[in-house]
Amino acid sequence: MRETLTTRVFGRRRNILVDRPYQHRLSLMTTLMALLPPALFFGMYSLITSEGSRRIIEASPALEDMVRIQNRTESLMILAAVLFYGIGVYLVTLLESHRTAGFIHRIDGRLKELSRGKYAGVLTPRRDDHFHFLAVTVNQLSQGLHERAEEELAALDALGENLGEVILGLRTGSESRAGQKLDEVRHRLEAMRRLKAGQMESATDARIDMVQVSDDLPAEKVAPLPPDSLSG
Repeated sequence: MRETLTTRVFGRRRNILVDRPYQHRLSLMTTLMALLPPALFFGMYSLITSEGSRRIIEASPALEDMVRIQNRTESLMILAAVLFYGIGVYLVTLLESHRTAGFIHRIDGRLKELSRGKYAGVLTPRRDDHFHFLAVTVNQLSQGLHERAEEELAALDALGENLGEVILGLRTGSESRAGQKLDEVRHRLEAMRRLKAGQMESATDARIDMVQVSDDLPAEKVAPLPPDSLSG
């Protein structure tokens, strides 16, 4: 049982820090916020203890050393408890942030694969990962690109067959059949051209919308689109 837990909990997440700046910053902010109430409590406790100790010392000066040692011991114990509490909050937040940063890291890797033309594959989030809906979106994108690539491949295969029949018709002297197949090739090429033109038009519309939205933003916050973003 222990080996299974080690494999499932620690073996699956060997690299907890996938985005160090984000995860450390989030953990630090969470820890500081979590330490604020204990710090206020410790301050109030110190004031109350100091006042009580002063009264005890005034009533019994012989107990001064014992009271001061007791106060110092209690303060050190409270500080140690707060320190361990802060470390625990930091580590728990670090592990929790991996459920977001780790999944975003995997999405980034999958999108890079899609940009290289590797459409096959499914992004499967872990059970404890956040933003599962992003996996659905990425998988739909991957499936759409894969289906489009299959359609284009089928169209190219059909063009190859038509050109083969054209060549065969020219060799056998069947010019009418060759002309018919050339017309089919022309229609298929025109259909592919319209498809690509529609894709470029959609990309152009998206670029225009982004430019219109970015008009109200500071110039340094507007990232220009790459030149190849309009390619099919």
